[in-house]
Order: sequence, then C-alpha cells, then structure tokens
Amino acid sequence: MPGLSSTGGLQKHTELKDKEIAGIIDHAVGSVTPAILSFGSWDKIAEINVTADTTSITINNLDGDVDELYLIIAFLRNPTGSNARILLRYNNDSGLNYPRETLCAWETTITGKSDTLDGAYFAYMDTGAQGLNHALLYAKSGYKRHLIVYHGRDGGGAPAAEIMWSNWTNTTDNITSIVVVSTVADAIAAGSRIFLFKLSK
Repeated sequence: MPGLSSTGGLQKHTELKDKEIAGIIDHAVGSVTPAILSFGSWDKIAEINVTADTTSITINNLDGDVDELYLIIAFLRNPTGSNARILLRYNNDSGLNYPRETLCAWETTITGKSDTLDGAYFAYMDTGAQGLNHALLYAKSGYKRHLIVYHGRDGGGAPAAEIMWSNWTNTTDNITSIVVVSTVADAIAAGSRIFLFKLSK
C-alpha cells in the first residue's frame, strides 16, 4: 500500500483511523475528545430595542449567583451634543464602587486611564457617535464582579477602540438587575440595541 512500508505501519494507521471514528485522537500531551472541544452556548435572556432617546434602561429579574456569567452585546448611538459615558450599575448602585482601567486607541494615539466611577465603565460615546460593545461579566457573589469590555466607535470625533476592565467592590449582594445609564440625558438614542445572554449549563 503506498506510503506504508510495513504491516506494522498499516496496523498503526488502522488504529488511528479507529480512534478518529470514535472521536478520539491521541496526542503527545493527552487526548482531545468531543466533550473537551464543546464550548457550550449562550441563552438570550433580554433583548432591548430602544424606540425613543433615553437616559437609562433597566434589566430586571436576574440571578447572578445562578447564572454566574453574562455576555452583553450592545449597539449604541449618542444623538446629543455632548460626549457621554455609558455605565452599568448593578442593583442600581450609584456609589463610587467601580474601579476601572482603560486602554484607548484614538487613530494612532494610545492612552490609558485609571480611576473609580459610579458605575462599571461600558462605553464612551462622542457627540453623534455610534459604537459596538462586547462585554463579559462574572456575576457570582462572594467575589468582586469583574467586567471586561471591548468597545469601538465612530461618527463623532476620531474613530476609537477601547479595552476596558472594571469591577464592583460589593462582594456580598446577588446581582438581580443591571441598569444601563448615560451620564448625559437622553444619550442612548432610538435605534440602539442591547442583548443580554447567560451561559448555558
């Protein structure tokens, strides 16, 4: 048989094929199985289509201790004449309980920011800008609730992309609601969309 120089080689080839059919391929560092390659899926638990300019949106009936991990995807527009931050407030906590670190690329300029806000930093929207956000929130109590956000925007000032981290220093309370709030009145425009998912179990 071409490419096989001995019956021993044929036997090894046959054994490998049998393992491939069974869904198991051996490697020097271990085995890869379909279970290991299965990354689960996300269940959509909220979808918000903003129909009128607004300052805040509340998502209720959450259970962070049960759900543990949330995925938040948002398309946002700022129709106002002012630059605005978009924040997430867990259980509507508006205290200075959300330290954050930000790395931002404005065209070819890169800047960093470190401070504490009255909400988890979710987006910065220049006047007239629109942007897309992709965020992961670890929501289980007993720990600081970490949020990682990937954010890009254009249409207002210079195009920008940001990576943002923040946490909620409250480690005790179960997250039962998330308030999406702007620091400028009505800076969440009609046509904005927000999707919230929880990890399937």
